[in-house]
Amino acid sequence: MDGFFYGCKSNVPHPYDFIDFQEWVALRLGYFESTSGYVNMILKAEGGNEQKGLDRFFRLWHEFRKRRSRVIYEAVRDFQANTVSQRRLDTGEIEEMESNLIQIIKYTDGNAGFIKYVTGDGIIREMYCQNLDEAFWVVNAFGFNIDTTAWKKIGD
Repeated sequence: MDGFFYGCKSNVPHPYDFIDFQEWVALRLGYFESTSGYVNMILKAEGGNEQKGLDRFFRLWHEFRKRRSRVIYEAVRDFQANTVSQRRLDTGEIEEMESNLIQIIKYTDGNAGFIKYVTGDGIIREMYCQNLDEAFWVVNAFGFNIDTTAWKKIGD
């Protein structure tokens, strides 16, 4: 990966890009979750062949960087009423939400989607979910505290 970063020169990806990329790989390769890591998921998909895995990495990375989302649902939480801090399952670090807008977005036509929000340090984050039911459950399980009536359907 050092060569990849060197090749990027001034356009070095933010470390959070790789966390979100890992979620993207889980979606694209049909995994239930991303905890095994993008390297392991890609290598497994390529039967352990490292050359094919590296080629697949760059195809998926290019796809990830060019992807365009569409909003399925969105809700505005009362930012003054509750501050949300959560521990990331993938990194273990605590992050605070800054934005009061929570969106459920999709990149593909399948059932899976992402919960999109902004952290306290201004980073746009996405959490992968297998389907809409899981996305609504995760929103409440992670303490976003959004009533079901607050969700507005935007698209399909």
